[in-house]
Amino acid sequence: MRAKVTHLAPATPLYYRFLAGSDASPVGTTKTAPPVTSTAPVRFAWFTCQDWSVNHWGAMSLMAAESLDFIVHLGDYVYETVGASFQTGAAEPAHAAIRFPDGTRLADGSTYATTLADYRTLYRTY
Repeated sequence: MRAKVTHLAPATPLYYRFLAGSDASPVGTTKTAPPVTSTAPVRFAWFTCQDWSVNHWGAMSLMAAESLDFIVHLGDYVYETVGASFQTGAAEPAHAAIRFPDGTRLADGSTYATTLADYRTLYRTY
């Protein structure tokens, strides 16, 4: 489902959350773009490759502490493999290791998501 919101005032804080069945996301915050006449600097950040299993989440905490106008995510949000050779770190205590309800084991000992329940686990975790 998509909601297209129009006619919002510039530089206005907005709050949102998502509901899916009995699941509810935490409340998020954003703000609308500055007025087109503004000459104030625009502050932004970008990030990519936030692999839960090897703790590349430092960028999120740093960005949350900043007063940014927008953030660009360049991709690679959900990795569908757990325990692959490129995932050599151990999950920090705040990040429990991902365990798929089903998953398919590979010869190298890694597991990849194969069912809807597996993908729901990934998205819920990330």
